[in-house]
This record gives sequence, structure tokens and C-alpha cells, in this order.
Amino acid sequence: MQVITSPTDGGLLARRLLIAALKVPLITGWLILQGQKAGKYKYEFAISLFGVA
Repeated sequence: MQVITSPTDGGLLARRLLIAALKVPLITGWLILQGQKAGKYKYEFAISLFGVA
């Protein structure tokens, strides 16, 4: 927490990467789920695609 809350450049970078680390898997998972619902690929492929991403 000391690094994240620090006013230095490292703290700023850590805060920005933390946001990306939370949002990217959620958005990726949602996109994969939408592709699966649309019938683009099967469940097994969707799980492996999420694992690779």
C-alpha cells in the first residue's frame, strides 16, 4: 500500500496498472461470453480463449 499511495512516479504507475489489471479481465470475459452467446464458438473454446487471454 505504501507504493500505491505514494506521490511518486512509481505510485502513479502502480495506480494506473491496478485499474487496468481489474478492468481488462472483466471486459475480456464479457466479450468472450458475448461471442459464445452469439454462437461464434463453443463453451470449451471460450474457456481456453479466456485462459490464453
